[in-house]
Amino acid sequence: MAGLVQALWATGLDTIECCEDTGDFYALGGAALSPAERFRRATYFDGFAYLGMPTPDLQLLLGIAHDLRDAQWAAASVLEPTGLRPESVLYFPADRIDELAELLARRSAPTPAQH
Repeated sequence: MAGLVQALWATGLDTIECCEDTGDFYALGGAALSPAERFRRATYFDGFAYLGMPTPDLQLLLGIAHDLRDAQWAAASVLEPTGLRPESVLYFPADRIDELAELLARRSAPTPAQH
């Protein structure tokens, strides 16, 4: 996940938080939830990575990663009484972390004319 975060930053996108195995995060008690709710979330998010980003940056990432995305990718924003929160989250298969990092690295790599 560190390589992906570095690639996001090199592309000019900001991150807020991340987790390379969201299922393990919940299974190991990474949230103040009841044991039953931790188990439910651990099972549901097994095999998924998580990125929290400013909403405009996540929108850009979704466009960049268009060809990698499938039905398993899910982005969400939280709606408060005052409006949308400024950050959004992305859940995606953890086995796509390296592929996404490589896509971003190719995008941010200088071309020969930029040297």
